[in-house]
Amino acid sequence: MWNELTKQDRVRGDGTNEANGVSNRFTDNPSTNRDPEVFAKIHGNVFCAANVYSVKERYDNQSEAGLHSFPRPSSEQMRSGGMKLMLGMTLAATAPMPLLSQTAQEYRIGEVKIIGNNFFSVDITKLVLGLVPGQVYNETALKKGFGNLTKLYGSQGYVNFTAVPMPDYDEGKKLVNLTINIDEDRQFKVGHITFTGNTTKSDNIIRCELLIREGYIFNTTSWDLSIQRLNRRGWFEQIKSEDSEIKLSATEPILDIDLKLKEKRRKR
Repeated sequence: MWNELTKQDRVRGDGTNEANGVSNRFTDNPSTNRDPEVFAKIHGNVFCAANVYSVKERYDNQSEAGLHSFPRPSSEQMRSGGMKLMLGMTLAATAPMPLLSQTAQEYRIGEVKIIGNNFFSVDITKLVLGLVPGQVYNETALKKGFGNLTKLYGSQGYVNFTAVPMPDYDEGKKLVNLTINIDEDRQFKVGHITFTGNTTKSDNIIRCELLIREGYIFNTTSWDLSIQRLNRRGWFEQIKSEDSEIKLSATEPILDIDLKLKEKRRKR
């Protein structure tokens, strides 16, 4: 996968893109995304399982059961051309989490299998999900882990990423053996970025505040930071996640972005 990326898609060791200097915190060393120790050092404050949620929170919630299902668009909807999706925290999501019939604190994590992953290694995936054999099985913590895995894949252009957890309960040993089926789908690049509602600020000025560029791999984290940068400028009314829409190509790994803006009224 990494060998297929062009210089425009790769990033330097300081975390910036070789072509445009945009930071996305990844290095161009293929082992970075395969070695969990290196990964944790670079992304420790973002994705390291020990920092995603506190140990206290992990065990405070261990008795919770009956969680709501994960929101997830159907595969047909996600892949159909012409469908518009809101840019935000739920570009992609996991499938509904199977519910425990008894309290979660009675079970511990047993064997963990990761299937379908290519971009990130099995060890990295387990690290982000926080799945450690022998620890108490906690659906709340696991749901957060899936959210962080979705963000991680989204930061590398996999906006159609889905993960389906398949638990197998061993009643005798009180273990939950987990199989995580991953569908990475395509790695999307940015096609066109358009703006509506800007009358005094030109498109080029707005583009200067964006951390993503047309023709490069889409990064959900960089897009969120771009919206924050625009909001700090104060040129427009508060820009919300629902003001951004994307349209996925049905035939190419390309997405187009339309950002709706509303300029503030000038003070007289």
